[in-house]
Amino acid sequence: MAIGLDLFPGAIDNRKRVDPWIYLAEKKRTLFLSGPVGHGVPIIIGGMSVPHMSAETVVDLMLALDAENSNDPIRLMIDSPGGEASLGLMLYDVMQCVRAPVFTIGRSMCASMAAVILAAGREGHRYAFPNCTMMLHLGWGGSEGRGKERKKREKWLDACDERLARIIIKHCKKVDLTPQQIIEEWDEERELWMFPEQAIDYGLIDKVVTPEIYRAELFPV
Repeated sequence: MAIGLDLFPGAIDNRKRVDPWIYLAEKKRTLFLSGPVGHGVPIIIGGMSVPHMSAETVVDLMLALDAENSNDPIRLMIDSPGGEASLGLMLYDVMQCVRAPVFTIGRSMCASMAAVILAAGREGHRYAFPNCTMMLHLGWGGSEGRGKERKKREKWLDACDERLARIIIKHCKKVDLTPQQIIEEWDEERELWMFPEQAIDYGLIDKVVTPEIYRAELFPV
């Protein structure tokens, strides 16, 4: 099943019109979560309006790739400042459900929700390029609305922080800590920034990308 050229009617007639990210998804099983984790701005490919590698697009393509081949890895390149927790958690859930192993690769920045997604890749195959920066912090939101509305939103944010902390505990092997201890660490540090070396110590990633790893593990010939 082709999910790129055949997905968009008319695109096969003009290769220049094919979105390169869709092309890489089909040919290299490589997806790109780029920009804020949010609803993407539609673009036109082959006469169809498609969100440009939004979280929803990554999820849809990941499900299609898994249905086509559940054995070969799916590579998720991440360069994002984070964004909406609900969309990030949707992507996280799909990553845990698909049968194909999902390799995560941090490119430039993986902050907030994007760092959680990076940590949620297949164990042993969570990578970051040498100068990628990663950051964890507490969720935040506006305080608009009346008192009861603000309290409801604050309660939801607290519940979301606990949920994200449990994900970090699971994937970063911090089973000796409670969600509250993780949250207190984030609160104390405010923004916990890391380069790949610190991220390995924290348990967020497994390896720093080198030319050898890139050619042997990520994109073997």
